[in-house]
Amino acid sequence: MINRKKNLTDNKKFFRSAFTLNRKSQNRRHSQYKKSTFLNLETLEPRRLLSTVAVGVDADGDGYKILLAGPGTIVDPSLANLTLSGTTMASKLTITVDAPDGNGQVDVAKVDAGLDSLGQLLVQGDLGGLQAARIGKLQAQSLGNIADSSDFFDINGPVKQINISGSILDSTLDIDGPVNTIQVGQRRDETSNISNSSIDIDGNLNKFILCQDLTAGSTISVDGTLKVIDINGALVNSTVQATDDVTKFMVDGVISNSTIDLDNNLRIFIAKNSVNNTNITIGQTLRKATIFADLRNSTLLCSALDNLLVRDDLNNTQIGVTDDLSQLQADDSQGLTLRVSGTLENLSIRQDMDDALISALNGIGTIRIGEELNGSLILGGIDIGANFTLESTGGGDDFEWGNVTIEKITIGRDMIDSSIAAGVSPRGPFYGDGDDEPTAGDIGTARINRIIVRGDIASTNLPGETYAISAADGIDLIRSGRRIFTGTADVLLQEF
Repeated sequence: MINRKKNLTDNKKFFRSAFTLNRKSQNRRHSQYKKSTFLNLETLEPRRLLSTVAVGVDADGDGYKILLAGPGTIVDPSLANLTLSGTTMASKLTITVDAPDGNGQVDVAKVDAGLDSLGQLLVQGDLGGLQAARIGKLQAQSLGNIADSSDFFDINGPVKQINISGSILDSTLDIDGPVNTIQVGQRRDETSNISNSSIDIDGNLNKFILCQDLTAGSTISVDGTLKVIDINGALVNSTVQATDDVTKFMVDGVISNSTIDLDNNLRIFIAKNSVNNTNITIGQTLRKATIFADLRNSTLLCSALDNLLVRDDLNNTQIGVTDDLSQLQADDSQGLTLRVSGTLENLSIRQDMDDALISALNGIGTIRIGEELNGSLILGGIDIGANFTLESTGGGDDFEWGNVTIEKITIGRDMIDSSIAAGVSPRGPFYGDGDDEPTAGDIGTARINRIIVRGDIASTNLPGETYAISAADGIDLIRSGRRIFTGTADVLLQEF
């Protein structure tokens, strides 16, 4: 007997289950449709950003395309004066070669966005000039290398990044705002220099990287802090300036006939080659400087100097420190003039020191000379002034102080034709000629604690020249060879 009631119930369950499965399937398809629709809209979105396209052929036959994406329009598409209107930081202008039948690059004499901004400007060639309010990223093969261009880049606001793969020639970049990064040149391309150009930034600069040389009267000027300047090539006949702190200054090549003028602190200075005929001025403290070759015929001025290491010769150079000098080291020295208006804590010359004038107003800690000391003066209690000259009468811009100590001087070989004084002025061209007298009117105490000369203390008896070791208040120990030094006819020992 057929149970119709049970069959009816089973049929209802079957149709309900089928309906439910069908509804779930429809929901899944509807969900997939919505996702697919959403993804399609995302794919089409960039197409709505496209504003203007212009094409043409440049003078040497390259076909090029000018593409402006984002807000704004191209008013004049000519390469001589490509003019834009209404662009913003959401706008992207690219000028590229699409038919390389010439030299493979398209040169633009000027891009003029007026008082509007550009999020990105890309030129597959040289850019000869630029006017814009702000720039997100500027990228070009070179700047200022073509004729009939202004070579003037006027940006009236901040810049995130400037990336020039080739050179900057005869150009002026005037940026009225901070810049994050400037990178110029390529390591294997020796023609990608900055030459006869100036980059003037009215704001902070985070990083400046030049892969080749800064040369031919170029200037980098930063009216603010400069975190890193890294020149992989040489710095020649050029100037670098900054009005605030500089964290790291590095040059791989030669520094020659140049000016480095920093108004505030410099934390790290690294010159991996020689420094010649260069003026370096640090307004505040130079924390650590390393020169891997010679420092010659140059001037270094700073408020305080923590550590200067010259790994080769330190010759014919003036170093002026208006506060304390913690440590100065060099391999060999000839013609060094060192002025310290505070305390000279440590001076170390591994080989000879010849024709030196060392003065420290507030005293000297330790001086170590590995080999000979020749024709030199080491003075505590005298500041020879900004003219780096010891005035024979004690006048001029010299300053004297009597409360000083020379703690220890060690000379590995001979001390010849040289004088050492603590709180004593020569009052004439030489020490030991009868007119020496205590500095500052004999105020305070001035002592020499120890001088150790492993060779001889002597003079070559040049006509008219005299020498002495002098201290206004007393000398504890002087040793020449293995003997206590008490003075000779050629080199006097004076205690006042």
